[in-house]
Amino acid sequence: MSTPTLSGIVTKAADQSIVPASRRPDGTLRKEIKIRPGYTPPEDVAKYSNDRLETSRVVAKSEYPVGYTPPAEKKDEPVGSGTKKSKSQKKNERRKAKRAEEADGSEGERDVPAVMVPKPKKEEAKASAPVPALAPAPAQDSAPADPQKKIKALEKKLRQAEQLKEKQAKGEPLLPEQMEKIDKMADLEEELRKLKVQ
Repeated sequence: MSTPTLSGIVTKAADQSIVPASRRPDGTLRKEIKIRPGYTPPEDVAKYSNDRLETSRVVAKSEYPVGYTPPAEKKDEPVGSGTKKSKSQKKNERRKAKRAEEADGSEGERDVPAVMVPKPKKEEAKASAPVPALAPAPAQDSAPADPQKKIKALEKKLRQAEQLKEKQAKGEPLLPEQMEKIDKMADLEEELRKLKVQ
């Protein structure tokens, strides 16, 4: 008799396999079961494996990718103390040094108790602050460097105003902004005449 497999099958002779009789937890006897020759239960089927699969499993377990050789460890050298430093590393070091200097300089000031003055709220600050003299707002259509551009822009505005005037004549309702464009036509024509004279 051979040792039982994972499924409990024992081979008696070369062609005879059985599951031996056993006792159930309640005390009753389970009969011996004959197994057909050539039958392999799922528990006893070996998992498929090949060389590539095995190497991928080994690689997955390792901490480095295939072909990577980790650098030799350098002892007695602090991290980040390489010969060349990037811009950001240099900038961060300067920031740290500046913070350290500020911390050293401000410690002496902290020893002396400072008088706490409450900051005014935003509304109070606006009310109490003097109102600065407002500079005259620049004209909406400040003269561009090229007068031709200004002329084209004015002609376009005039065309749009003409189209709106035609719509108004047909009886279509217009928005207040559109009415303003129609009202400004005379000013636009006068400005256009001045630019063409220059």
